[in-house]
Amino acid sequence: MPLYHEKGLVGNKSLRCYHIPSTVALEQLFLFTHTGCFFVNEAYRIVRRDGMLSEPYMLMYTVKGRMFLEQDGIAWEAREGEILLFDCRKAHTYYSDQLSTYLFLLFGGNISEYYVNKLCPRNQHLVHPGNTQAVFHCLSDIVHASDTVMPEEHIISAEIHRLLSLLITPGEDDASPHMMRIRHVIQYMKDHLDQNISMSELADVVGLNAEYLSRIFRHYMEMSPYDYLLNMRVIRARHLLITTTDSVSTIGERCGFRDTSHFIRIFKAKTQSTPLDFRKANRGNGT
Repeated sequence: MPLYHEKGLVGNKSLRCYHIPSTVALEQLFLFTHTGCFFVNEAYRIVRRDGMLSEPYMLMYTVKGRMFLEQDGIAWEAREGEILLFDCRKAHTYYSDQLSTYLFLLFGGNISEYYVNKLCPRNQHLVHPGNTQAVFHCLSDIVHASDTVMPEEHIISAEIHRLLSLLITPGEDDASPHMMRIRHVIQYMKDHLDQNISMSELADVVGLNAEYLSRIFRHYMEMSPYDYLLNMRVIRARHLLITTTDSVSTIGERCGFRDTSHFIRIFKAKTQSTPLDFRKANRGNGT
């Protein structure tokens, strides 16, 4: 619905969409209660005390200008293409100091808490999307889909999930130092998959100590470098089991397993099948 009366809103193009989630949404889906797009100036300022909102989280994407958030005694500034993400049940203030445009979404449900905790470690409320255009279009689609008499909750839930996935996944063009190091490490794993690769060797490749590399790798990839390496080896083994007639022991060696029993144990743990059973079940079906 258009808004013409709130202090600091500019013109008559601002939009806010309200929604009361269904029981299914409350129990199963990503849910939303408010979405919209606001055009504001320096007079715009929203102040809320603890408990004024019941929705868990608020996401604000700065389209133009800049938006500010104050919470827990810390101020955050989001410029164009940046996001403020925070627990809106806690006291907060947000505002602008110039002509600005922002999209917003109040949401919760499903595994929202997991995503917010990953995106906002140590009360970090400023998010830098890896792909700003994809994030902008996804959030715009959510606002558009909400602006109807009967919003399709399942579709909007899927879009919220997609939005959070886009935010948590580094973009291909992410050139941050950490992501560049992680990509280098993964490429090194791929190039040396048939060899014995140690954690200290991977750390040396990118000039870090092993403990620090393991920490940043877990943060971005949600698994240890060792588990990631095992997954790569098992994926290659699956391919070789289907496309070659090599023995299980030979395939294990080609994938970096020096002990056949260890290879079989890891393969079964990752696929719930032994290498021979996997070969029998999949040979000739192209999977």
